[in-house]
Amino acid sequence: MDQFTPPVSRLATHFVETWEFEPQGCSTKVVRLFELFARHGWSRPLLGLISLILKKAIARHMRQMRDAAARRQPN
Repeated sequence: MDQFTPPVSRLATHFVETWEFEPQGCSTKVVRLFELFARHGWSRPLLGLISLILKKAIARHMRQMRDAAARRQPN
């Protein structure tokens, strides 16, 4: 993604999102990775803080996806 709104557009040029899937029995392990690319050297620490917030949001989203999938599973 390379279209950010301020203030992130002032800190990062873009980021790369990668999803990895690994079958584990009757389920799938999902790993979601983000690489943030700083616009300036001074913006790296700020992107570090943003990455912590992003990590929490991603974890919440992954839990929501897991819970939704569990609700659809037949008992």
